[in-house]
Amino acid sequence: MYDLSQHINSTGARVIVVRFPLHDIFGVEVPAVYDWRMHAILIESGLRPIRRRSVLAHEAIHAEYRDHPTKLNHYKLEHRADLFAARNLIDPVALSDLQHCYPDNPEKWCISLRVHEHLLRTYLGQTQK
Repeated sequence: MYDLSQHINSTGARVIVVRFPLHDIFGVEVPAVYDWRMHAILIESGLRPIRRRSVLAHEAIHAEYRDHPTKLNHYKLEHRADLFAARNLIDPVALSDLQHCYPDNPEKWCISLRVHEHLLRTYLGQTQK
């Protein structure tokens, strides 16, 4: 079973909660960023628990690989972080059970799996290829 805290600790990255807007390299406001210079994950305060868990899992991937985003590799790094975070957070057996019990109700799946809808879409898009 995936342990988010252990994953973050294993990267050696610090998690810093901030009370100001964060932006990616294109200037788009985001809920968190991995700063490779500080080897730290900066995350906005006040995120709801499911969003916070999903965002931290995503940023933990960046920290694990010590990603240094540029305008050329940004989207590739983001996709990898989304995909690996989704794989870490989503139990395929639990998802299958939820899909069987609650067909056509991905919101219920997200709540039960404690994962943000973006990561669920990423996971489903990858597994249905």
